[in-house]
Amino acid sequence: MPTDCRDDHTEAVQIQFDGTVTTYQDLLKLFWEGGCCTQKRSKQYQSAIWCHGEEQLRLALESKVQRQTVEGRPVVTLVEMACPFYNAESYHQKFLLRQQPTVLAALAVQSEDELVDSHVAARLNGYCSGNGSEDDLLEEWDTFDIKDNAVLDRLQDICQNGPNNL
Repeated sequence: MPTDCRDDHTEAVQIQFDGTVTTYQDLLKLFWEGGCCTQKRSKQYQSAIWCHGEEQLRLALESKVQRQTVEGRPVVTLVEMACPFYNAESYHQKFLLRQQPTVLAALAVQSEDELVDSHVAARLNGYCSGNGSEDDLLEEWDTFDIKDNAVLDRLQDICQNGPNNL
């Protein structure tokens, strides 16, 4: 949850990436494809890109101009240098995974910090929110090291029918 260097907060994610695997430009492309950048929202839910370094700032500003051309109207996304980033309270972390007790229990995490930091929990949270196909799930299932077939069944159900299908 970054502040904007002035006050209050905006709900956000901080992405760490390996530049040998993906590029900052690829991440910007996903950002612009993924959300509404022309609608003014409250500070808490505003569209924003916080940059780490002058090169990222330059690329983000250039991509904003390009997106405005695509949109044909003003893009209101804030683009500026990053301020300190603060994680949300732990009960906000992996929220949708926490709504699936069978899936959560299969992780057998020992602490809140372990849950928040878990790559597997992050992947499962995505599936619990209805993101990801059944094919994607099956392709990476063995990497999760979960042996409980009820968990796989529940996640497949979510992939097929959505997260609200109880």
